[in-house]
Amino acid sequence: MKNKPLILLFFVAAVLMAATVVKKVSDFPSVTTPGTNDLFLLASGATNKNIKYSDLRTSIRGGTNQAANSVMATPDGVTGTAGLRALVAADIPSLPASKIGSGTLDTNRLPALVKDLGALSGVTGDVFYFDGTHLIRLPIGPAGYLLVVSNGVPAYSTNFASGLFTNLTVVTNNVTVLNVSQTIKINGKAATVFSANGVELPIANLEDSSTAVLGGSGTNITVNPTNLSNAQISGSAAIAKSKISTSGTWPAADLPTIQSTADGGTSAVKLKNYLVLAFPHNCDGTGAIIATNDNTQAYFGQAAFSGSSATNANWVEYRITVPEDIDTSVDLKVERWKVRLGAADTAAQTYNIGMASIADSASYDSPTLGQWTALSLSADASGASGDVETVSNVTLTGWRTNVTAGRLWVIRVNRDGAGDASTQASYSGPLVISYGSTQ
Repeated sequence: MKNKPLILLFFVAAVLMAATVVKKVSDFPSVTTPGTNDLFLLASGATNKNIKYSDLRTSIRGGTNQAANSVMATPDGVTGTAGLRALVAADIPSLPASKIGSGTLDTNRLPALVKDLGALSGVTGDVFYFDGTHLIRLPIGPAGYLLVVSNGVPAYSTNFASGLFTNLTVVTNNVTVLNVSQTIKINGKAATVFSANGVELPIANLEDSSTAVLGGSGTNITVNPTNLSNAQISGSAAIAKSKISTSGTWPAADLPTIQSTADGGTSAVKLKNYLVLAFPHNCDGTGAIIATNDNTQAYFGQAAFSGSSATNANWVEYRITVPEDIDTSVDLKVERWKVRLGAADTAAQTYNIGMASIADSASYDSPTLGQWTALSLSADASGASGDVETVSNVTLTGWRTNVTAGRLWVIRVNRDGAGDASTQASYSGPLVISYGSTQ
């Protein structure tokens, strides 16, 4: 029995060797990055194992030399173990446009119409339209062309079979001559119907008619051709005065009867009348002397002006009444003042004309004369005794505002014999004055 203590010691030692040693996790230090040779404890049933971190990492990644661009994911469309595989469309969730913050999308990724816009460019005036499949660019048309629909798409053209224009004021056809044998055409298309403001004008088929009637009730039309042979204007059409040519003549049958206000009508007739004063009525008797002693002379009844006397003693007067029909808005003129040279004379002569419109109860014999205007007779290099000289087309400034119809009218003509270049006598001749007349 001496050996029993020894047996007990071996039993206790065996029990201690088979016991499990328990350590808390907190007894080990924490690390954030394991070392390549660090060991991981693997529990597998009754047998524990360990593995190095580098081997564990390679095992999780599926080994080395894996296919490029693979991802760790579960199977596509079914449940199962995750593994390395290619990325498929189902792996990408649907993203709203607001999540795409940068970059440029390829036009192939856009809808068809938006893709067309990306491929199109334009300039000022271009038009874009949809042809049923794509957006199409229509370049701006030539000046004066209209945008119309042709074969279902827009196009610029001046070739119309028909058209409706609203609020059209002026139509220009660019025709220089229009004869009855011609048809009104616009770029080769015959125009058989015209409308203005939606109302058809009664122009009686311009293609076939030998006469065309332009105009109609409540409508106006302007035609630019310079010659509309045989064209007729309807009675209700209004034509601006500026559109009536001053060339040619109107047939007498087409002219209305005009009755002046003087004849009891309502039309004011503007005329130009002439006063022909053949002989003076009196003279100063010193410088200017009326020839009355020999009625065989051609200048009988005319006055001989002195070639040396001053104007205040070298004059003649005509006494008439201011015409009843005078229009004082029109200037009076000396149309002609005829002079007979009393001797050979190549020098210039100067005459003056003035007047007085004398009211009743004023002086008949000695009126106050005014509104003087010079009548300059140019020198005649070949002036011979008895030659006729003329002063013409001289406006009588201030006369029209100083005359009154029906008054006594004294008109005086004097010669500046003391101041003009001539030294020879001269004789008065007929004096012609024009004035405006309203009847």
